[in-house]
Amino acid sequence: MGNSTCCVVNCKNNARNSSYKFYIFPTAKHWLPQKEKWIAAIKRINPDGSPWVPKKHDVICSAHFIGNKKSQHPLSPSFVPTIFPSEYTKRPVNEKNKIDRNERFIKRNNQNILPLSPISSTIVKIEPQETAFGLVTVAFLWGVTNPFMKKGAEGINRVKSSSKLNQIFRDIYYLVTNLKYMLPFLVNQTGSLLYVLLLQQTDLSLTVVVVNSLTFVITALTGSFLGEEKVNRNTYIGVVLVLLGTMICCLDKMD
Repeated sequence: MGNSTCCVVNCKNNARNSSYKFYIFPTAKHWLPQKEKWIAAIKRINPDGSPWVPKKHDVICSAHFIGNKKSQHPLSPSFVPTIFPSEYTKRPVNEKNKIDRNERFIKRNNQNILPLSPISSTIVKIEPQETAFGLVTVAFLWGVTNPFMKKGAEGINRVKSSSKLNQIFRDIYYLVTNLKYMLPFLVNQTGSLLYVLLLQQTDLSLTVVVVNSLTFVITALTGSFLGEEKVNRNTYIGVVLVLLGTMICCLDKMD
């Protein structure tokens, strides 16, 4: 975060003088309710009296979250910052009481807390390093399997039928019973499942760009390896430009 200073009024923490983590305000569409709650909790206004809206570089430090770490779970006491300087509240926040109260609430309402528990629990536990690895893994699974799926489906043009409806069923039957197509297809769909999980907790604009651009690069290289098309100078230039654009996008989201 460089020289970023916490946006909370009278909080002097910044990346140089403290060991706290610094969080940007949520930008993904599905996290906008959390962003609005953060803004409401910070209670800042502009000098002209208008509502304060965080800019891309505005951050809040982990000192304002119970447990010194934000949470993506809407029912967690760390979903919204609650620890602020004396200007914000007369009584200090009792972290232990809030955590204990949240744990009791979870026990009483366990059946309603995680309606999509397999996905939700995964979202909370994924770390940034694991997210980056996941994005690369999805791109690899998609990029490698695309040429193999294309190669496995080559014989489908020889499947003929007298009616359009019967043609559709015969094409599907050919693909389903063709291991050269089905094996890479199943691996490809594994990547799709991981992609859906990652979309739940990452910035959509970053995830789509990184995964699809890397998929393009890996597909081109794999296709060349299988003899589809010889890699020429234009291909190498395209690969370099795609990787450069992806890197710029990632750096922009990190600022």
